[in-house]
Amino acid sequence: MTAVATITRRVTRSWPERWLSEALLVTALFAAILCFVYPQVVFTDDTFAPGTPAGQSGRRGAEYPYGDARKGPLLDAGSYSWIFEPMGRVVHEAYADGAAPLWNPYSALGVPLLGDLQSAPLGPFYAPVFVKPTQNAWDLVILLRYLVGGVGCFMLLRALGASPAAAFAPAVGYLLSAAYALHGLSLSLSVEALAPWLLLAILVLVRRPGWLPFTAVALLVAAATLGGQPEVLVVLAWVAIAWALYWWFREGRPRRALLELAGAGVAGGLLTAPQVLLGAQYVGLSNDLHLGRLGDVRMSFDTLKVVLLGDYDLARVESLARMESLGIVMVALAVAGIAGRRVAGVSQGFMLAATGVWAVRALDLPGAEIVGLLPGVDDVNVSRYGMFVYLLAGAISASAGVQAIMRGSRRALVAGGAAGLLLPLVLWVTGGRAEGIVLPALAFAAAVALVALAVYRWPRLAPALAVVFALNLLVLIPQRFARVHNPYRPKPFTAFVQEALRPGERIAAVESVMHPQVSAGFELPDPRIGLALNTKRFDSYLYDLIRTQQTNFNGFLRPDDADSPFLAALGVRYVLAPRRVQLDDSLRRVFPAQGAPRDVTVWEIPEPYGRAWIPAGIQPTSGMESDRDLLRAGDGDLRTVSVVEDPTPEMLAARGKGEVTVERIGWNDAVFHVRADAPAVVVVADQFYPGWKATVDERETQIRPANLAMRAIAVPEGEHEVVFSYEPQGWRYGLVLAGVGLLILVGRAVAPPVVSRLRR
Repeated sequence: MTAVATITRRVTRSWPERWLSEALLVTALFAAILCFVYPQVVFTDDTFAPGTPAGQSGRRGAEYPYGDARKGPLLDAGSYSWIFEPMGRVVHEAYADGAAPLWNPYSALGVPLLGDLQSAPLGPFYAPVFVKPTQNAWDLVILLRYLVGGVGCFMLLRALGASPAAAFAPAVGYLLSAAYALHGLSLSLSVEALAPWLLLAILVLVRRPGWLPFTAVALLVAAATLGGQPEVLVVLAWVAIAWALYWWFREGRPRRALLELAGAGVAGGLLTAPQVLLGAQYVGLSNDLHLGRLGDVRMSFDTLKVVLLGDYDLARVESLARMESLGIVMVALAVAGIAGRRVAGVSQGFMLAATGVWAVRALDLPGAEIVGLLPGVDDVNVSRYGMFVYLLAGAISASAGVQAIMRGSRRALVAGGAAGLLLPLVLWVTGGRAEGIVLPALAFAAAVALVALAVYRWPRLAPALAVVFALNLLVLIPQRFARVHNPYRPKPFTAFVQEALRPGERIAAVESVMHPQVSAGFELPDPRIGLALNTKRFDSYLYDLIRTQQTNFNGFLRPDDADSPFLAALGVRYVLAPRRVQLDDSLRRVFPAQGAPRDVTVWEIPEPYGRAWIPAGIQPTSGMESDRDLLRAGDGDLRTVSVVEDPTPEMLAARGKGEVTVERIGWNDAVFHVRADAPAVVVVADQFYPGWKATVDERETQIRPANLAMRAIAVPEGEHEVVFSYEPQGWRYGLVLAGVGLLILVGRAVAPPVVSRLRR
């Protein structure tokens, strides 16, 4: 014990007093801790990315080239594999082609890319993925977010008055908490990693207004907003506003600080205007996959046990989905902090109040509706999107507990030890799902009590508590990883359609083959979509016209849907299906050859529509409802009659015939060559969406909704070049507003010295 105390004393004496050097030292220490906890990922070819989710073939693990396709330790593997990873590739390709990432031409009939907040094409953490979309790059992003969050927590605790030793162990607990670490694959961690830094910047700005904290608050607001997870952003906004007001009152309500806080928030919001304006438009025009259930589900008491203690019952498969916990180590130290009551500058009160707000919403206590949008989208995420508030509250109180014990508070020592030992027993006595939790939780409670006793006698041993946190994480999270692989190495059927598909044509798939966003990662246009948001027009087209029966997941088709004329009308030439599935006789199997081994077959739709066509006639309609009714009542042949909402006089008078050929489909534009023997209507099987403009021989013309979700324009007789370009007003206005935000930051930095010099 004496040797350990001597080593610890030498380390703690070297803690620097300057913030910058202290932050650099802690960053190095935390990076070393991450290397110790995740050596397989840092030093070998293991990866956080899962090996098991179904990719191209729809069979779990089929694209994993190694023998053991393991799930991996992190949760939400499906969202990562089917949304985040392929969307990262789509954004990468847009940047690589020199295009602004405004529109995604590969999913649905084209959907907003920048407007889809979860694509996060401006998210600062995702630069490595956008440069090179590999699993190694994703591993770097995940580790970087862990590191940023942990260092931010430490610096926040220091700013609140904790000593370096008292701040170190709880910050390690935050860095290595199960609730934080298990969601490394999720976009939400981008917001959570920045949360302690934003609270720190707000605190500094209130205490010492100046251009540097002003700029820090603005940039952190912008970075969190661009992080890609609106649900967590809503929670962070609540916390940040309450935190700012709390400290403003506590520091004497200085008028200048309030003005600077408001100005920094406005400047940060303006910087994100290009994405926020497009995102707000997309949300307003879309249906939510979660059916608007944000915050509607409440946490059960049985789930609360797992949140408090951690689920140590790893033998159960379902336990992997329920380890989003604060952990018994953090709980015991937090109770010690509450009991100690003598840690100067550590604001436990506000964070505990924030935890209370979260609990009111999660537990459906009186006043839940007044609290508003706080954590939860469904029963999986109910304890997820607000968990960082809980973690920060625990870390702040735990740092108070460590400091109180270091200062010789017997009350804190006894309270923390008793809470750690009694809480698992109390929850076990109350019944429910706790039998796999109690004994491991008691073991860690005893460990933290023993180390706390040692700290009580030798305060310089306080950093040793970080070891208990690290061991807690290693027990809570299975240390099993998949190996780095490339799920976008084309399988034979994928390579076939990549080579055979002509410009403007699309593919589709039935059942789980080629998930909609996986096809986008291969740059294969696919009318299906599985994102959280889907435009109402195409959603109605997909569900009400193509699909013969509702299923549980957006974007999946049934085999009976493959011969739908409304699917063919979208320019679909090939349909992919599992080998066991026989599609309608009207489709022709083109891959593989008869008798060849296969896991997926490719079927060709005879006489595909192509991307655009000139219908023989049009049927005027007045809105989406009448569109749907007319299309349902017809025979599905949209080349004979297409419905057009509020057609222009030129469209009503058009009777021409002709051909339309694709010249180019770009990221934010599409070019067609049209030949018509008389004035005609051209229907394009691309998404009707605000912001698209059309020109005929460089003369702008009006676009009208056609066939519920498509576009229609009028063209005169003869040969013409038709160009569609995506130029949303929100993008232009957003750039102007972002420029205003940048001017505010520059003005805040330049104006004070200029004014001071003029006064002199």
